[in-house]
Amino acid sequence: MMPDSDKLPDLDEAVINALNFFSGKSLDLNISFKFPIVAGSGNAVPAGKILFSDKCAGFSTESTFRQVYETYKNYADGVVVISSSGSKDSVQIAEFFQQKNLPVKLLTCTENSECGHVVGIENTIVSPKLSEPYTYNTSTYMGMILGKTRENPEAILRYLEATDISGTIGKYSAYVIVVPDKFVHICDMYKTKFDELLCPHVFGRAFTEGTARHAKNISISNEELWIGIGANVNYYGTQRLHIPIPENADYGLMMAVGYYLIGKIQKTNYPWFKENIEEYCKVRGPVPYGRTKPFDVVG
Repeated sequence: MMPDSDKLPDLDEAVINALNFFSGKSLDLNISFKFPIVAGSGNAVPAGKILFSDKCAGFSTESTFRQVYETYKNYADGVVVISSSGSKDSVQIAEFFQQKNLPVKLLTCTENSECGHVVGIENTIVSPKLSEPYTYNTSTYMGMILGKTRENPEAILRYLEATDISGTIGKYSAYVIVVPDKFVHICDMYKTKFDELLCPHVFGRAFTEGTARHAKNISISNEELWIGIGANVNYYGTQRLHIPIPENADYGLMMAVGYYLIGKIQKTNYPWFKENIEEYCKVRGPVPYGRTKPFDVVG
């Protein structure tokens, strides 16, 4: 039975739920590869870059894992496949690297997953998660990132409660989020949420301060809001919002505040996601994978 889509939470609510869920919890990654190939799809890719930012590693997507193998096959001592569901592209990725005789570990949020059966339970690390709407992947990757950064979820909650998000944030047709350079990997995660929840009706971009300087504001529109999360956007556009962050901010907080912000934009616009997600999970999502079984609207 499909859930009532009207009752699905918006992304900002998913952020609050996830932070409350992770209070008092921690994840030990316990992955000892010296030079891993880290593979995933969607937001698993930037999440992997965050998790393994302190290692020499090769990073690949569902489109590049074969090429990345050829580049790093003489150096890599193992593979980490990251997939919140442990299904879809992660299965073929794991099977490919096993055929190349590389040890494969799976980092997932799903026990007894299809990819878990491929790599074996002894090579599967399960990160806790909440049930969330399809594609939200908020508690999934947030749990992994908090396991890496060791940030305090309660402190992030207090920060969000004290942070002023403009009540008129939903009146724009386009948004640009700018972050400090050291948080480069969060940009792709923001862009993915815009794609999934708001495009093509509302356009969203995300850049670091360094990237934003490269001709991103040649055309100016009063319908576009530039949002600086700990970054200076005084030189861009005509409509601006500044969101300060603590000096000790790390990727967990950056994921939380950006997703929370996008959730507020979602909340003040027409519910395109909620109106279409059931049909997507029944037909438009599974078909490109050659599947007839629907995706779960909430999982």
